[in-house]
Parts: sequence; structure tokens; C-alpha cells
Amino acid sequence: MVERKKIEYQKILKSSKELNLLIVEDVMEDLALIVRTLKSHGVEFTYNVADSKLKYQKLLQDNVYDAILSDYYLADFDIFEVLKLLQKSGQEVPVILITDDLQEEKAFECLKAGVDNYIFKDRLLSLSIILERAIAEFRLKKEQQRAILKLQQQAQQEAIINRIVQGMRNTLLLDEVLQNTVEQLHEVLQVSHCIIVRMDYQKNINLCHLNNMTVECDRQASFSYDVHQYYSELLATGEQVKISKFDTTIDSEVKNLIDEFQVISVLITPLLYQDAYQGGIILDQCDREREWTENELSLLKSIADHCAIAIHQAELYQQAQIEIAERKRVEEHLRKSQERYALAIEAGHVGIWEWDLQTNAIYLDPILKAMLGYEDWEIRNMMDDWHQLVHPKDREQVMAAKNAHLAGLTPKYEIEHRMQHKDGSYRWFFCCGVAIQNEKGITNRMMGTNTDITQYKHVEETVIASQQQLVAMMMLIHNITECKQAQQALRNHEVKFRALIENANDLILIIDVDGISRYISPSLIRVLGYIPEKTVGQGIFDLIHIDDLSLITHTFHKAIENPGISQPPIEYRVKHSNGSWCFFEGVVTNLLHDPAVAGIIVNSHDITQRKLIEEQLKHDALHDPLTHLPNRTLFMDRLEQTIKYAERRQNFSFAVLFIDLDRFKVVNDSLGHSMGNQLIIAVAKQLKALVSPGDTVARLGADEFVILLEYISGISDATCIANRIHEQLTSPIILEGNEVFITASIGIALNSTTIGSAENFLRDAEIAMQSAKDIGRGCYQIFCTSMHTQLLKRLKLESNLQSALQAIKNQPTAQSQFVLNYQPIVSLATNNIIGFEALVRWQHPELGIISPVEFIPVAEETGLIIPLGLWVLREACRQLRQWQNEFSNSYPLKMSVNLSVKQFAQADLIEQIDQILLETQLDGSNLKLEITESALIENYEFVTEKMSQLRARNIELCIDDFGTGYSSLNYLHRFPMNTLKIDRSFVNRIGVANLVSEGSIDPTEIIRSIITLSHNLGINVVAEGVETVEQVLQLQALKCEYAQGYLFSKPLDMTKATSLISTINSSEK
Repeated sequence: MVERKKIEYQKILKSSKELNLLIVEDVMEDLALIVRTLKSHGVEFTYNVADSKLKYQKLLQDNVYDAILSDYYLADFDIFEVLKLLQKSGQEVPVILITDDLQEEKAFECLKAGVDNYIFKDRLLSLSIILERAIAEFRLKKEQQRAILKLQQQAQQEAIINRIVQGMRNTLLLDEVLQNTVEQLHEVLQVSHCIIVRMDYQKNINLCHLNNMTVECDRQASFSYDVHQYYSELLATGEQVKISKFDTTIDSEVKNLIDEFQVISVLITPLLYQDAYQGGIILDQCDREREWTENELSLLKSIADHCAIAIHQAELYQQAQIEIAERKRVEEHLRKSQERYALAIEAGHVGIWEWDLQTNAIYLDPILKAMLGYEDWEIRNMMDDWHQLVHPKDREQVMAAKNAHLAGLTPKYEIEHRMQHKDGSYRWFFCCGVAIQNEKGITNRMMGTNTDITQYKHVEETVIASQQQLVAMMMLIHNITECKQAQQALRNHEVKFRALIENANDLILIIDVDGISRYISPSLIRVLGYIPEKTVGQGIFDLIHIDDLSLITHTFHKAIENPGISQPPIEYRVKHSNGSWCFFEGVVTNLLHDPAVAGIIVNSHDITQRKLIEEQLKHDALHDPLTHLPNRTLFMDRLEQTIKYAERRQNFSFAVLFIDLDRFKVVNDSLGHSMGNQLIIAVAKQLKALVSPGDTVARLGADEFVILLEYISGISDATCIANRIHEQLTSPIILEGNEVFITASIGIALNSTTIGSAENFLRDAEIAMQSAKDIGRGCYQIFCTSMHTQLLKRLKLESNLQSALQAIKNQPTAQSQFVLNYQPIVSLATNNIIGFEALVRWQHPELGIISPVEFIPVAEETGLIIPLGLWVLREACRQLRQWQNEFSNSYPLKMSVNLSVKQFAQADLIEQIDQILLETQLDGSNLKLEITESALIENYEFVTEKMSQLRARNIELCIDDFGTGYSSLNYLHRFPMNTLKIDRSFVNRIGVANLVSEGSIDPTEIIRSIITLSHNLGINVVAEGVETVEQVLQLQALKCEYAQGYLFSKPLDMTKATSLISTINSSEK
């Protein structure tokens, strides 16, 4: 379990640098133990030590740390002051409390005050796991906070831009827009001054807007103009310019400017519209040096883009106003000319005509028809009908004159001819006209006048009148031409405005009170894929997401109730032509009262990308990045919801399956982390495929998964899933050509057996999983309350064990709860006692005698076996030396002491043994260390080196419980052993009938082989667990040298063992 969690957090920290730790401890032995423990578990770190409050404050002030490891009490302050001073320093790092003993109430108080975790000094084996987990969880929390902060900053930036853009939409007054922008930027960015400089219509930089109109305006404007002018070429390329007073590379001219105006930091952002440079936004900081962040730079660029658009639109608007005024002037002039000409026509009997050469249609002035006695309707507007009224003798001449002019042979068409009156008489007319070309230069029509010159033919005065009429006609033609030119200019400007709207990214709609679209901007096809012409006339509410309809209708009603006022921006979804949903932010304004609009304007822009980013950030915060399964946070939320639902509904059952992959560390270490990741992904897919869509599969750690099964009928549904998981995992998983076999231990917790929070539910499932591991892995266990009780009992035993060892550490001379018993080891040749084996016993003050079978495994697992074994070794050596002093004439005795695997793996084991021998004044030749088989095969070179060092001190070595471990006789010759101890499980079967089945090996023969090989290697043999005379006789026959067991003596306390030695010593004399 410890190794599994270590792998988990080492993966999180694999890209981290070497840890920098602050250890708050004033006991140097404890400090050395902490450092040694971390190094032995491969933690890469540097550290500082604070043994006083003053030094702790100083180190926090001068350094930055990844974590703090602190004792509870020091000489002049405690853990609570450690936390207060840490908070005051401004550093945010995890704090782990390392203490001797801690009541549950005190532990809760520490955790509440800010301690991330705590561990007892006697259980430091798991310190590296706790440290790495605390740092990993702290960094994960900081990453989530940074993600949320980034989202908030993005939302704040959007809000700032929206406020400024909304201000731009509410007014077309450029000065008001830019002044509002500088005020907003000054408030949000907290700068000393915000200034916008821009070009006038002669392209000179001499217009500016300041955030605060004070007496400093002229100074700030002067500074802005000068510094802007210096960097104008660079700004015109679109680059932002950052200037710092402390930058030694800036030009002396700029340096003099910022010194003169007492500015420290400056940021200039250019205003560009379609590569046309329009000015810049200038921010300066006068009270401190300012480091401009990427978010601030991005915000300034976005706002600068909007300001540039506003300036360009204002220029277009002003130009349009000028052109509209000019158009009105021309139209008024034309109107007056037309009035004058109409009077002249009416008085001079002149009729106007216009001939379309393509359609042969002719427009005939009603006056012209009246001059021939016809009503307007009596003559069709066709050239052939009109030509029939020309005198037959004049027709050929008329056509020749027209054709000559159309061919470009004459500057204008002029002819005098006769036309038939309605009464049958003929009237003389002077016909004058000109050919008119279109924009392509093609002649497509003729325009002119017919003047009745009947009287002119007879009277000279009529000629003069005709000449005047001709002049009037030419003036009219000139005025008509001017009018046409003015209309063409107006159409050109309308095209410009239409291009601006058609190329805008925003979507603009005009709808009526019923929600029917009357106008939609061409951007509709780019944004939503619909053709505007086909969409106009349809209801817009059909495309709105059903969940957003209430918000839309509410906003429309408010707009209708408040004409002319733009409603606050709203967010809503609109269906794309491809079936997807797009997010929009829109502003609704009621302009039904405006005759030029007569509708409700909806101005929207697409925010789909921003929404997708927000959703991705939310997803990443709640899912495992490797498997994309829900992580612990999301799983615990779903479990809490399920528990609440179960409380409200009867007969609703659910279960939690806690899954831990067995031997995952082997795969990870042997095939590499990349293959390990592939294995995790493959298992995640298999688990997902085994459950229903409504169930939840989550990943909690490196090799830990958890499943939430809902709506189950009973325990059989949960066990069925567990069996299917085991069945699925029996098949090999192929990873890059390698067959990988994996099993899983599964714990199941049902809501019928667990009551309480989601944490308790998950804890019970994990307890059941651990129980499955304990009974052999690759199986499942269902949680029952006895498991929890057994766990609490074990934790109580562990706590008592820690307290007992801590008492020894704190008061070495006080009465210990642990005592040693001594079992004699007898020579089978002489029946003499040649030594004792020291065996530890625990006399608890309240629980009485606790069997080694109970507390030794707990000590092994928690690492407490190291201090306990050290105490046993020291006490056994001290006792043997005491006997030597008391019975100086007795024959030499050896003391056998067991060394656990973890003790033997200690880097400073030799130094500890040397220290004990020095303290007790015991010669190394009187000490025999018993080591289990498993300790020998862990690391051959390491074990051989350490055993050689022990033998160099004349300390004898013994393989303990031979036959229960790897039991390989082949490796005995590799190690400098003195003794081999045959396990009692072989000795007990000597002479017992019916235990040797057909085909099996007689245990006596096994013992014979062991003894023979040992003797060949120069190793003597001890048989343990000897209880009968028959066993002794058989062992003697096999030439076994030594034995121990109840036949000779039970383990004796110190008093009885001393008496036994005294008796032997007396008999020897």
C-alpha cells in the first residue's frame, strides 16, 4: 500500500525540481532520523533547520520552501506559532507535523489551524509518502486556483471590453467614446495616467484624451506627444512599446523625457485599422515600476482594436454627414432650377422628351402633347407612334439628323420640322436634343425638347423667344446632369456603409414586435450558415435554444416597454445550419419609434469559442487527465448526491467498488512509466465497458479505480460486476507487443452496511479492498462492520506500540513496557547451554500480555520494528554483559538477537551496532545476529558487504527459520554465515506417523540434506522447536550440533535466566 501511494505521488512530482524543505526541530537525533528516512526512500531534497523561533522567522524571510516539517513543541514556540509566522511571511506551503504523541482532539485542532497532515516520529516509514502527497495535492490545488483565476481574468477582460464596446454602441460621439475608454482603463488597470492620442484629419498627432482633466493636462499631453512621436515608426508596424526608467538600453532622448516628467514605466499600444495608423493608447506609472502582464497586454490590444474601429466609423460618419449636407444643397439648388425651368417651359411652350434607344420607348412631356391638342393618354409613349405625327415630307430629314448625331457626326441633334395637330393642321417645332451615355460609355438614350415655333416663322419676336427657350432648356440639362452626379455620389457612400455592415463580425437584426425579422446583416451566412435573403420574414425564436427562450422573451418585453434604451447584454444559444448550437451575447434596443428604423435592433456577437474554453477548464478540473475518467472531486460529488437521493427514496440501493491493481509497481518499474500509463488507460476502458451508462467509473490515484453502481437489486449485482472485472483481467493486455497480466483486489461497500458521508463510504470500500489484498489478492471482499472494528483495533494497537516506544525514547532509564525473555540454546553433544536467544514480550499496563504474533507484524508494516529491534539489541547486549560481570568464571555464552529485514536494510546499521557494543562493553564475538532468508536475497552486493563488515567485528551470523522462505541451498555458499537454524515446521514432523504421504519427501531426509550441505560449507546447525526426546535422538543421529525448544526450556524472564546461569555456574565449580 505504501509503495503504491508512493508511485502515485511520484508521478505527480516527476517533473518537479529538487525539493527545498524547512525542518523545524530542536532535537538533533530526531532531525537525523527524519533526513535519513527521506533519503532512504529516494526523496531528492535540500533543507534548512530552524531550532528556534528567531531562526525560523529569518529562514522564512530569506528563502522559499516547498514544504515545512515541524515538531509540535520546541523550546520557545509551538506548531501554532509556526503556522502564524508562515501565514505572516506570505508563503503558502504544506505543513506536516512530526510529533511524538498526539491526542485526537489536538490533532483536529492542528488540522483546523492549517496543518496538512501529521505523523508520529515512530512511524516515519510513511513520511516520504505523506510529504509527496501533501506537496502534490498542494500543487494541484494551486493549479486549479490558477485555472480559476485565469478564467476570472478572462471574464474580467471580457467585461471591460464589453463595457467599453457598449459605450461605443451607445453613442456616435467619438470624443465621448474615447474619454469613456481612458476613464475605464485608468480605473481597471490602476495606472497613474491613461492617455489616447490620435491623428486629426490632416494626419497630424495633435488630439488627445486624458483620464483626469487637471492642471497637469498640458504636461501629460506634451509628454505623450513627445514619446509617441519618438516611437511612431515602430508603433505603425503594430508593435506595443514598453519603456522602463531602469532600462539601460533606452535612448538618451527617451531617458531625458521620462526623467523630466517623473515617469517610471510606460506602455504604448498602437491604434491600427486595416494597417492604417490612427494613434495610440499611452499608460504611464509614476509611483512604481510596472511589469505589464500578458493579460494586460492582450486587453490593451483588444481595446485598441475597438478604439481604432470607433475612430474609423466616426470618420466615415463625419464624411457621410458632409456628403449628405452637400447632397441636400445640390438638391435644393436643383429644386429651385426646376421651378424656374418649369415656369419657363409653361410660358415658352416647350415640351420635354426622353428616348430610350434600347426599348424604343419615349417619354413625352404632357405639355408637348398638349401643344398638339392631345390629352396625355391619347398618345402612347412609343417612338413609332410619335414619329407618325411628323409631316411625311419631314420624316426622312428628322431621321437623318438623329442618326447623324447618334453617330457622333454632330455635337447635338437640332432640326425644325412640322407635326400634325389633333385638328389636322401642322405646327412648326424646333427640336433639339443630345445623346447620353451610361457609365460604360455606351449611348443608350437621347433627351431633348420640342419648341413650338409656328409663330416664329411669321414673327421675328418668336425667334427671339425660341432662343430664350433654348437657353432655358440647356440650363435644365446642366442642372439635371448635376443632380445625376450628386445622386451617384450618394449611392457610392451608401455602398461604403453597406460594405462596413456586411464585413462586420457582429450579427445585426431588425425585427418587429412579433419577432419576425425585417433585416439581417450579411454576416449571418458566415456566423450561422443561413442565407440572409431566405431568412428575412421568418420568426427568430424558432432558432433559439428552448432553455434560453424565457430570457429572450423577457428581454424583448423590457425593450418594448423602454423604447430607445439598450437592454443589458444577455447570453443565449442559436442553432447553426449544421445542427450545432452557437453561443451569442446580444444587446436589444427598441427603435420602433424611429421612422428610419421602425423595428427592434438586436446586435449580437459570437462567444462560442469563449464558452468552449470555459467548459474545457471545468472538465479538466473534474477529470483525470490520463484516462479522462471522473477524478476524486467529481466522484465524491456524485456519491454525495447518490447518498442524499437514497435518504429520500426507500428501496434504493447502490454500491461502491474500490479497485486496486495488484503488482502495478512491477509493471511500471520493469516496462517503464509510458507502458504503465498505457496499462492504466486499457484498464479504464475495460472498466467503463463493464458497467451501465448510468454508473460512474473514476480514477482516484496511480492504480486505484472506483465504481459507483446505482439502482442495484442487491449484493449479487455488485459481486457480479466484481467477478466480471476479474474475468476480464484474466486475459492478457497487449502493450507494444508485450503481454501484460494484471489482477485486481476489490472492496465492495453497500449502502445497507454503510451510513454516513461519502468519505466514510469510500473509506469502507477501501477497507474491504485492503482485506481482499490481505487474503491473497485477485479477489473481492464485502465490507462488514467487523472489518472497521478490526481496523480500529489495529490502529489502537499501533498507537499503543508507538506510545510504548516513545516512552523508551523519552525516558531510557524508566521501566519499559517491553521485556526480554531468554530461551536457552543447548549443545546436543554435551547437553550444555551455549547461549540464549533474546525474545521480546510486551506487557501493556491495561491490556496485559500482548502476543508477538499480534504486534510484530504491525511493527514490521509501520517501520516501528526499527526502534523496537534497536532496543532489543541494546537490552540483550546489556544483559549478557551484566551476566559476564556477575559470573566472571562461567563459560562463555553467546546472545542471539533477531534482525528484521527493515533493520538489516538500514544504511547506518553497522554504526548502530558499534555504538551498542561500545555502550555495553560487550565483545562482538559474544553476539550472534539471526537474519531471515528474505533479507539475504533483497540485494546481493549490499547484503554481502554488510555481512562482511559484521564478520570483521567477530559477530556471528545465523540464517533464521530456514525452510520457510526461499529455501534455496544454492545461495548458502555466497554468504559468510556461521549458523543455520532449521524451522520448527520441519522439526515438529520428525517421528510423527501418517504425515508422509506417498510420493512426498520424508522431512527427516530434508533435514539430513540441510545438515550435510551446511557441514560441507563449514556452517553449524541449530534446530528450533524441539519438544520430544525422539526428536533429540534423531537430530543427534543426523549430527545436528545445537537445539532449542520446550523440551529444554521455555523462554525465561531475566530473573529465571539469571538463576539458571547461577545454577550451572555453581555446578561447574
